[in-house]
Amino acid sequence: MPSPPGSGLGRATVRPRGRLGPLERESSCFAYLNWRCDLARAEDGALLEAGLLARGWERRGCHPALRVLRRQDGSECAWLPSTGRVQVRVFYLVPKEERQARARELYSELTAALISSGSGRDAPAR
Repeated sequence: MPSPPGSGLGRATVRPRGRLGPLERESSCFAYLNWRCDLARAEDGALLEAGLLARGWERRGCHPALRVLRRQDGSECAWLPSTGRVQVRVFYLVPKEERQARARELYSELTAALISSGSGRDAPAR
């Protein structure tokens, strides 16, 4: 079901910042809980993880093919180290009308974590 005009719940794209591609709602998620973006370089995942851990996020699981960190509010960030695909998961108790804003807030935090870990510098790609 499409969102009503002016609801702010349509497909949202945020301009890339730092080393992340644009934030987009997962096309299969109609509850506005799952959003995605991509790391510019898959190897930046280690920097993302270090930056988020420094900000108080906690590791969930330990599978090398899928990294998952959780914020204290229940929101999560998961990514595939092999591809750099990042999924931002808004906590399900966030009211639907606030989920897009929360996803953007999480995206900003991911960007800040990358910058603070050093990937935001204009270093040559390897």
